[in-house]
Amino acid sequence: MLPVARSADGQLRGGAREYLKRRAWRILPPYYIALVASLLLIAIIPWLQHETGINTLTSLPAFTPGVILSHLFLVHNLHGAWVYRINSPLWTVATEWQIYFLFPALLLPAWRRFGVPGAVLVGFILGLGIHFVFHGHYDLAAPWFIGLFALGMAGAAINFSKGPLETLLRNRVPWGTLALVLTGLLILLASRLTNKYLPHLEILTGICATCFLIYCARRQAESSAENALPLRLLNSRWAVTLGGFSYSLYLTHYVILNIVHGLANQIPSPTVECLVMLTVGVLTSVAVAYLFYLCFERRFTPGYKSAETTRQNARATSESPGV
Repeated sequence: MLPVARSADGQLRGGAREYLKRRAWRILPPYYIALVASLLLIAIIPWLQHETGINTLTSLPAFTPGVILSHLFLVHNLHGAWVYRINSPLWTVATEWQIYFLFPALLLPAWRRFGVPGAVLVGFILGLGIHFVFHGHYDLAAPWFIGLFALGMAGAAINFSKGPLETLLRNRVPWGTLALVLTGLLILLASRLTNKYLPHLEILTGICATCFLIYCARRQAESSAENALPLRLLNSRWAVTLGGFSYSLYLTHYVILNIVHGLANQIPSPTVECLVMLTVGVLTSVAVAYLFYLCFERRFTPGYKSAETTRQNARATSESPGV
């Protein structure tokens, strides 16, 4: 949404087809590599083949035709027998991929026609409509994430669009105070509500996150931004570095934690086992994710081709006879 919000005409660069090609190139190759790697690890590591570990109960069975085909076509989030198999967090990649098609077809036209309120309203009407019309049958896919996606669009538009409504919202709403109040409400509700109200809590979480990100972007544009603690944390070197390979971390961490837990599970002391997971498990997950990023994900990031072209041009220049 950021390039669209910054553009003069509110259009996708190259149209919807080019947008989907860019998204496919960015998201799908690392996903498929992680999927194959997860299957290989399940096949060769004994304790991943049984209902033990952190949550291997949901990851198995992993090799049935339905599970594999649904993951290949990114529809595994639509059926309870497929959704958490192989590598459980991958269900959200399917939901994200499906929302990518709704963005140019529905959400973006709603934003152009009705502004930020229209896009958010359409997103939640569709998402919650699926929830209520089908009586929760597709809740494993979290259809209300369509509304959360629209909230992300709203945050980008409010911060970077020059439209009159977005400018008014950007300058008049106390986003930091709003984020703080809503987060307090979220904590209060989360302590009282059960999983039955998960959509409500996730929607409120999305609203809190949107308000907080708008606040951060507004402060970033101010000369006093360096004094804001949230910005100092989010702009710190470690946070930026971790964010750079966070998709790889998301794709790989679950299986790695299950492997480490299979080893730590042999420790008789639950306290020591917990400490091993918090230290060895976390550090191993981050290290493996960074290696995965270097080996597989990095070449599919937007700036990789241009950086590689620059290096090749520099190398060719240095090797030319005239230099």
